[in-house]
Amino acid sequence: MNSKNLIFTSAVFAATFATAADAPPKLVQQFLGKYCLECHDADVQKGDRAFDKFALPLKSVNELIDARDIIDQLTLKEMPPKKADQPNDEERIAMIRALREGTVAAHGKFQSTGSRTVMRRLSSREYENTLAVLFGRRVDTLGLTAQFPKEKTTEHMDTIGKSLVTSGFLVDQYFQSANRLVEARLGKPATPPKDWKFNSHFVQYEELQGSHKSAFNYRYLNIYEQPNSDTRQGGYGHIEDFKQGVPVAGLYDLEVEAAAMHRDTHYDPAIFGIDFSEPFILGVVPGDVTAGHIHYPQPIEPVLATAVVPDNTPTRLKFRVWLEAGQTPRFIFPNGPYESRAAVVTINKRYKDEFKSDVGSSGVGRAHILKEGKLPHIRISEIVIHGPVPEEHNSVEEVAVFGKDGFQEAKALDQLNAFAERAYRRPLAEADRQPIKAMYDKRLAEKATPRQAALDALKLILCSPSFLYLSEITDESEKRLKPYDLASRLSYALWAAPPDDALLAAAKSGKLTQDAELKKQIERMIADERIEGLSGEIEELAKRDAGCERLMSVPGIGPIISSAMVAAIGTGDGFAKGRDFTAWLGLVPRQISTGDRTILGKISKRGNRYLRVLFVQAAWVVLVKVKPNRWEGHGLKPWIEAAKKRLHHNVLAIALANKLARIAWAVLAKGKDFEVRKLSELSARPA
Repeated sequence: MNSKNLIFTSAVFAATFATAADAPPKLVQQFLGKYCLECHDADVQKGDRAFDKFALPLKSVNELIDARDIIDQLTLKEMPPKKADQPNDEERIAMIRALREGTVAAHGKFQSTGSRTVMRRLSSREYENTLAVLFGRRVDTLGLTAQFPKEKTTEHMDTIGKSLVTSGFLVDQYFQSANRLVEARLGKPATPPKDWKFNSHFVQYEELQGSHKSAFNYRYLNIYEQPNSDTRQGGYGHIEDFKQGVPVAGLYDLEVEAAAMHRDTHYDPAIFGIDFSEPFILGVVPGDVTAGHIHYPQPIEPVLATAVVPDNTPTRLKFRVWLEAGQTPRFIFPNGPYESRAAVVTINKRYKDEFKSDVGSSGVGRAHILKEGKLPHIRISEIVIHGPVPEEHNSVEEVAVFGKDGFQEAKALDQLNAFAERAYRRPLAEADRQPIKAMYDKRLAEKATPRQAALDALKLILCSPSFLYLSEITDESEKRLKPYDLASRLSYALWAAPPDDALLAAAKSGKLTQDAELKKQIERMIADERIEGLSGEIEELAKRDAGCERLMSVPGIGPIISSAMVAAIGTGDGFAKGRDFTAWLGLVPRQISTGDRTILGKISKRGNRYLRVLFVQAAWVVLVKVKPNRWEGHGLKPWIEAAKKRLHHNVLAIALANKLARIAWAVLAKGKDFEVRKLSELSARPA
């Protein structure tokens, strides 16, 4: 897509999201009758699409999908076809605006149909994950979602449809992101590798320049603290003579001569707030001088690689990292001290008598400490960069998009359709193939090369509602999801990513809807490293919070429940007692009074549904996964054994969830870890 078409497309899409006067349904009917029904009525149905009964307001999910399709075609000027009568820009924009307003109204109406998920777009997290799978390589280095509007969450989740608003600005960002991704990864020129070597002129953050010149004459690149520190003194180590970055996107080999200095410091460890039993870690993140101060955090800085740094002796560490064009490697100390400036001030006060050099009225400075002291840090003495590293045969992206043999003009449409099938997460209909072919043919007619025409068709696929939305093909009247819809539900629920080949194969065979195969696939997906990676990230975040750490001492409660609970109620002081908290969760039975009797009914299911479900799951884990002989170790054996005699197993799970929630609130509110002894002393009667 050339720049003019891209600008036009973005402008029109933006216009569809602008506030305007309501257009009557008559406008839609007139437009369809004038420009569309000749090819798309009940008798002709070109592209398997008939619009003779299409009208506003939209009455079904299928009509909602049709409306999205019409918007897409009108925006790209693919409908009406070139040989047919064409609407002017005012008519086209008015039609798009009317349809857009109709879809907004319908979207709210069809937000949920029982257990059905309707027209939910991908969250920013799912969007990047999906692109990474489709292109075979991480895309977070591009920062495709950096300018996206910040997403709201519902019940601490970013996958609830009503929170995932689609604005005109976001649609424009989708176009820009697709264009940038495709051109950066598949349109880049072949570039021979080159070498860069740096072992001097390591200029750092402004506040450090004087001391570094005095102590080392810029001989070393020193990193003193973790990158999210308040002071930003040495949180990022950059190469002053390589701020322009690499010439082209690609893989680059880095050799870094580094040493962990003074991990055995005699200074009080409390000054630095780190665990000196752990080795120092050196990390690599990208930097871009056009995106902000090179010494400060930037919008795009995923960790590209890490390595353990040996103590004291300079050692060459090797990294292979992906850098986008214009990015330069920056070095971080992720497990370093939090605030280096405060450490220097404290050392000045407590250890100044150790220094032999003359100390001025201002006391011991950083230069003195660097020359004579034992300030823990990572010291880099040389950096070598080589790249871009040639990839064998074709690039990862080329193979992922076009197949192992790369783009082939004779098979271009087949390759594009195969990619679209993976992008849409289902088999293609003729209505899906037609716009892809139309875009490819259009660009060829505009004298674009076959490869560029294919790349522009890829951009179209990545801007299609079929890619951006989790729109299901299962009819609303059906009670069971079709296999491909089920595959997407599973993959995005467990991985926040599209279905893999195994899941799609199970869907294609129709076996996925069978209980045995479904169970097999779920177990496989839970065992996948993508689950472990997500769990590890949540666990690491939970460990950093004292409240979460205390909550995880309660049986059945892990990082997910603990982090969700802390996020929801903080320290728990909003509740006077544990029962108030469980009532808020909806885990308290309804009470029915008759005469002088009080009958306990089903739980209220009011309040925080997300946490309630998590606590019930925790209860099932304790009952099913924890062996009875281990209940004693958790202090739960007397209570569970007494409850099992009186309660159905489903009721028992709810009762245990109620008890665990009360214990969790007590642990959080009182600021003390769970103690088995106290629970074992409780009554065995279920609460």
